Amino acid sequence: MRRLHLRMVLWGLPLLLASVFCLASADEKDVDARVRQWITDLGHRRFVIRQTAYEHLVKLGKPAFPQLEQIAKTGTPEQRYRAREIIRFVHWRTLHSGLVALSRQKDEQLDLEEGMWLISLIVDPQVQREPLQRQLDQMAKDVRARLGKQVDPARAEPEVVIDALVAVLKDKYQLAGAHSNYDHPDNSSLDRVLSKKKGLPIVLSHIAVSVANRLKLPIVGCPLPGRYMIKYDGARAPDGFPKDDIIIDPFGDWKILTQEGILEVIPRFDPESGLVPSSRHEVISRMLRNLAADFEATGQQEKAAETMKLLLLF
Repeated sequence: MRRLHLRMVLWGLPLLLASVFCLASADEKDVDARVRQWITDLGHRRFVIRQTAYEHLVKLGKPAFPQLEQIAKTGTPEQRYRAREIIRFVHWRTLHSGLVALSRQKDEQLDLEEGMWLISLIVDPQVQREPLQRQLDQMAKDVRARLGKQVDPARAEPEVVIDALVAVLKDKYQLAGAHSNYDHPDNSSLDRVLSKKKGLPIVLSHIAVSVANRLKLPIVGCPLPGRYMIKYDGARAPDGFPKDDIIIDPFGDWKILTQEGILEVIPRFDPESGLVPSSRHEVISRMLRNLAADFEATGQQEKAAETMKLLLLF
């Protein structure tokens, strides 16, 4: 009897799955139809109908973006204007809620990579987080491969690990400082820096920190007047190795510097204070401040003001 019951269940399972799939497909078609109607209504002569459609599309959010982006290019002037406004509003609502959540986290729990992705969204709303993570994962794999299968990066000689990290980021991926167009907003976006290979000191530094974290290396970002660098924290070096810090300047061709060398680059640097790592909240705050300044320098006043509002969260 149990076997018969099991057979009946197994025979019926494909039909059940097919029914679920059909319902899901029907729901998707229904949503698409409603979105099309709401978008049509964005150009309606009656304000109440236009406004109702606007509110529905704002509530639905990103699932409506493909059709909204199309109508923003091909619709009537009223439809184009309202479609762009909806995309902009939903985009900034997503950014704001994401950064609010980060700002409320304890510093040691704050996900810096999520923060860098959210900042990238300010420059380009289409950026997806997963491809960025995959690129950073691959960089870490390349560093590990360069060290050799038998070497545990977390237990390796600090100088050897630094050489491998710099070789991968500088030589293989050709990441470098954006000297010729320093104030361009792209230089503050993790996505654009990874694709264009040029960036601000803090973004280059935290690409290195993100890769190092995957390898359990004690590399941290350190703020300086008008600059940002990374250091291998000698206090956390493996047993048997010197406990000296190793300072790297990603913006300055990934050179390894002494404290005297830092003074040549940054005369205002105080060697007695040393290089103190940034808190994670400070990193996000500084990146947002940089991006707001970039927008200001390139004449994008509205985006500069909106970015400054996000900065106030930190």
